[in-house]
Amino acid sequence: MFDLFSRHVLYRLSRRLRQCHAPKGLVLPSALVHRRYPVAQQHAPVQLLRIGTLYLVGIPGEVTIVAGLRIRRAVAAIVGAEVHDVLLAGYSNGCIHYVTTPEEYDEQLYEGGSTMFGRWELPALVQTASAVAIAMVAGHEIELGVPEPDRSGRARPTKRRIPPDEAAARLRVGDVITEPRERYAFGDTVMVEFAGAHPGNDLRRGGTFVEVQRLDEDSTWRTVLDDGDWDTKFSWKRTTGRTSTVTISWTITPSVRGAEPGRYRIQYHGDARAADGMLREVTGTSPEFVVTTSQRADV
Repeated sequence: MFDLFSRHVLYRLSRRLRQCHAPKGLVLPSALVHRRYPVAQQHAPVQLLRIGTLYLVGIPGEVTIVAGLRIRRAVAAIVGAEVHDVLLAGYSNGCIHYVTTPEEYDEQLYEGGSTMFGRWELPALVQTASAVAIAMVAGHEIELGVPEPDRSGRARPTKRRIPPDEAAARLRVGDVITEPRERYAFGDTVMVEFAGAHPGNDLRRGGTFVEVQRLDEDSTWRTVLDDGDWDTKFSWKRTTGRTSTVTISWTITPSVRGAEPGRYRIQYHGDARAADGMLREVTGTSPEFVVTTSQRADV
């Protein structure tokens, strides 16, 4: 009896979900799956900031041009601003994938198919952004709503276990394998090889794998480039089951910041995994080399 009742409830729920998400086809009711394992964000925060005459609307998704224009127009009309003074900041405080207009959703192209909360997701966001704008104009506080719970403790570990990091004979992780030349000129490429660690051990978010450092006049090393710069490249290669090589290159471009004549070195940062699974931070430093303005590095 209970089984038949449960099936009936699931059938009605599934039918309502299909109606809400039409014309998108449903494979599984995500709300039920979400109870066992979090698969998608359930609460979408909307934020409004004012900086002088500029208004920034924080939306936790990637908003299409027309969808964003509708949000901007709604907020601009309430706060009394020009539309060009109201901008969207996508992927703010969360991620609900794409935000499309009902018309774009009905097309079920890539963006519409990736709109998680159905055809009326955008009108709901417009309504919420308008309520926040009204509260800002009136100077009233609004209820913050239900925050997304912290599910970090329920995250599943990766199925593929990264093996421990080791270095070749007579080397340690972080040691230099291939040293740079003593002198380089503008336009040359510096290349250094290190005994490395698997970069998947720690992606170093907010940090860097690479630092190009220049020796200042006060004898201190100052970082002038990192792995976020176009002229630096970081590559990793597994050489055996547990040993790997990291290659760091720097193309010396005069027009780029940091490319000045002087004495330089390159540092590699990583995290090596021990046999017991513990991580330890590793830093490797290349020998110093000189950068000159000469067209030939050997003069």
